Amino acid sequence: LKKKLEDRDVALTDIRLDALDKAREVDILRETVNRLKHENKQLKSDMSRLLAGRGSRASSQASIPMLGDEDPVYDAPPTSSSGSYSSKRKCRKNGSSGCNSVKVTVNVDLRGTISNAICPDNEIIIGFLAIPGKEVTWEELDQQIFTLFEAYIARIDPDHHLGLHCTESVIGYQMGAAQHAVDSLVLECLFPRTMLEQLLKFLLSHRRLVLSGATGIGKSNLARQLAAYLSVRIGLDRNGVVDVKIPEDTCDKGIVKVEKQLEGLLRSTEPSVVLIDNIPRHRIAFVSSVFSSVELSLDG
Repeated sequence: LKKKLEDRDVALTDIRLDALDKAREVDILRETVNRLKHENKQLKSDMSRLLAGRGSRASSQASIPMLGDEDPVYDAPPTSSSGSYSSKRKCRKNGSSGCNSVKVTVNVDLRGTISNAICPDNEIIIGFLAIPGKEVTWEELDQQIFTLFEAYIARIDPDHHLGLHCTESVIGYQMGAAQHAVDSLVLECLFPRTMLEQLLKFLLSHRRLVLSGATGIGKSNLARQLAAYLSVRIGLDRNGVVDVKIPEDTCDKGIVKVEKQLEGLLRSTEPSVVLIDNIPRHRIAFVSSVFSSVELSLDG
């Protein structure tokens, strides 16, 4: 009888311990659910801010009068100030008085350097400045441009979530060393600097990154901007990103072709940036198995 009581006491103790474990798991799950709810709210808030920022950016550009192609182009002279601004200016004719204002544009370059060949597709109009007179110093001109850039940043990011600064985000007029290339990435995709820096740090250390979430929150655009940034950073052409399409149908030939393509890219000794967008849910296991079958070197 004593033996049976001891056995039942042990069994009861095991049941109590198991119940404690279950309660602990429930608490962990509850915390996870609350954290996911909070992250979902944050994503919705970021998406709303992103859409509002893009609308403000589009409206600010639309409100600025466009100049004709026949207007003369004047290059700004180089400056000795280290806090200068990379810009292209155009002057408008005004009768016999010549030019009375210059159009200031930001040239978004993910390399963080000033290129001699400025791509018009990368330019963002931020406003106009009056033609400086002979008495205007370089410091005063710098301050005018910084003020104009700061006003533009305030329009697209009134709550200062992007982490851009009117002076620290600027490379120079025509000369400058490679500086904060992430600033161009922030200005291009309108995501906070801290978020982009964390994503880039993870991507550079682990060589792969998976973006998942609700539809319409900007995952595809963010992935393409990160891929373009990395391609420039490792010395590839900005358009050199390999875009791999995963077929949704059940065609074996298509899957085999994609598998060989991915394995070839992953095993290649040449640097490359691979982008896989809109992976079908039933193909996630396939993509995961392909990446798991190839060991990536963290040194390359």
